[in-house]
Amino acid sequence: MLRLRVTGHRYFPLGVALAASIGLMAAALGIYAPIFAAPWDVYDYADFLPLLVASSTFGEAFQAVSTFYAGHGRFQPLTHGLIALSWSLFG
Repeated sequence: MLRLRVTGHRYFPLGVALAASIGLMAAALGIYAPIFAAPWDVYDYADFLPLLVASSTFGEAFQAVSTFYAGHGRFQPLTHGLIALSWSLFG
């Protein structure tokens, strides 16, 4: 019987390791759910999602997000840039 060496003193049957791997992959697919095409959750981004939809370039998206957050007293240009970049690439 084939055995998979996990640590220096323990051995697990290959079937157990394979079943655990398949279970972890199934759990990851269930949590991540890549079959759904919804990279921008409406509930999390409902406030400034219309601003991103209206923007056509990275600069416009960055300005829209920065202006939106400035109204809330927040200034995080790196975070705003990542949001705008994500929208420009995947939105």
